[in-house]
Amino acid sequence: EAKQIVNNLKSKGYPAFIKTSEIPGKGIWYRVRIGTFTTRVTAKLYAANLKNIEPSIKFVFITVNN
Repeated sequence: EAKQIVNNLKSKGYPAFIKTSEIPGKGIWYRVRIGTFTTRVTAKLYAANLKNIEPSIKFVFITVNN
C-alpha cells in the first residue's frame, strides 16, 4: 500500500519516499514521507499548500537530527 501511495505522489511530482519502522508489538510499519526541509516553517508552508491540493493526505511533522 505504501509503494502505491509513493508511486502516486511521485507521478504528481512530489518528493515522496518510504521509511520503514519497527514498532514493538506491532511489527514493521511502512511510513510515507514527503520531502526534507531545513526549517519547520518551510515544512508547514509546503504542507499547507499540499493539503489544499491533496486533501486526503494526513500530516504529521517530525524532526530528524542527522
